[in-house]
Amino acid sequence: MAEAKGGSLAAKIKKARVTAAKLAEKSNELNDVLLKAQDAIAALRLGVSASVLMHIEETNAAETYLSFERYEGKWSLTILEGHPAFEEWSTTPLLKASRRLRMEASKLLPALVDKLMEQTEKEIGEVDESKSAVVSFVKELQEAQS
Repeated sequence: MAEAKGGSLAAKIKKARVTAAKLAEKSNELNDVLLKAQDAIAALRLGVSASVLMHIEETNAAETYLSFERYEGKWSLTILEGHPAFEEWSTTPLLKASRRLRMEASKLLPALVDKLMEQTEKEIGEVDESKSAVVSFVKELQEAQS
């Protein structure tokens, strides 16, 4: 049997198995901390959705976003992928996305929380405007009936 360059094939296979197991373990650890991050963001109880751009594919201009939104009835970290020109988007829970996307997304969590806070502040202003409109409407109705 011919030996592969740099060691026997059996030794390389053994090393590959050990390396694969370590990668799987590290991936599971990443999922564990991403789940904790998701739960911590949900615990803020902001009640708003927001997204941050992760990347744009050079070949077809498809966009990928890290998002925090209601997904299947629960506030979740998700990956939104699609092409804005076609208005076609797919949603994948972050914990079920590829390891590469999970690693990329993990670096964007602080920016996502900033975006969620901006959205919360914006919606506070919109709620105040809506409330004022209703108060004015009720006042006009009451004056018209007097």
